[in-house]
Amino acid sequence: MQQTTIIEAKSIIGVKREVTFPNVPMERAIHQLEKLGELLNKGYRVQYYFVSLSPIVRKVIIDDYYKEYKELLRTCVEEGLSIKGITLQYNGSEIIAREGLKIEF
Repeated sequence: MQQTTIIEAKSIIGVKREVTFPNVPMERAIHQLEKLGELLNKGYRVQYYFVSLSPIVRKVIIDDYYKEYKELLRTCVEEGLSIKGITLQYNGSEIIAREGLKIEF
């Protein structure tokens, strides 16, 4: 039997090379992480994408100010959540996804 993969994406908009996330209260994201943790414990594979909509952004730093979000994210990673960072860029005719956006927490 093939393992089901759940994908969650968080969009990032910034005008600097390094941005912090979250930058607003994240009750919904906290609730989502709680549910994703439950799914991880049930054996689902979960991929959590940070998607930059700006080619300027090179690094996303998980903000210490939102401790509950950061702690839940760390717990989910320990339970198997896979974090990936990508940048979307429009070249005039298509949208290109580039890997390599760094996530730091």
